[in-house]
Amino acid sequence: MASNSKISLVGLGNMGTALGHALLKGQKQLTIWNRTASRPSVTSLVDAGAVFEPDLSWTISNSPVTIICVLDYPTIRQILDPIVNSHALKSKTIINLTNGTPREAREMKEWMYTLGVTQYFDDGIMATPDMVATPASSIFISGENEQRFSSVTNIIEVWGRAQYVGQDPGAAALNDL
Repeated sequence: MASNSKISLVGLGNMGTALGHALLKGQKQLTIWNRTASRPSVTSLVDAGAVFEPDLSWTISNSPVTIICVLDYPTIRQILDPIVNSHALKSKTIINLTNGTPREAREMKEWMYTLGVTQYFDDGIMATPDMVATPASSIFISGENEQRFSSVTNIIEVWGRAQYVGQDPGAAALNDL
């Protein structure tokens, strides 16, 4: 079962930053990583209590749960490719909030499993960054099963209403199209 307090966040665009601030307000210990360390979003999250780590492998290794929120699925592979042999992802839970297609979600789950990930959830955020952590925000989650989903529910509920939509990791993307 995933820990619900120590979390790593990869990707600090507008949405990733909003998710990070919500996690900190929800009393989560947050380690953050972004390709561009000099972004104002990095500074704002560090000022709010997050720890910035420039080493992606260490960022992921530091927490049992890693949240990924980047531009697209090819970007996930691009940023993770340099660390695939580091075993940083072994036995980790991944919550992927990257926008994409159901096929990309299914293929990502398979790839993540080859890297040693033990739980993979793919999510669809039904909110803009300024709506995160408000009653107007809802998150569709798919992958694994409902019992495993319950191990990460109180992470996801920090961002909005969490709705599990099925074991198929592509199910959340169907609702996000």
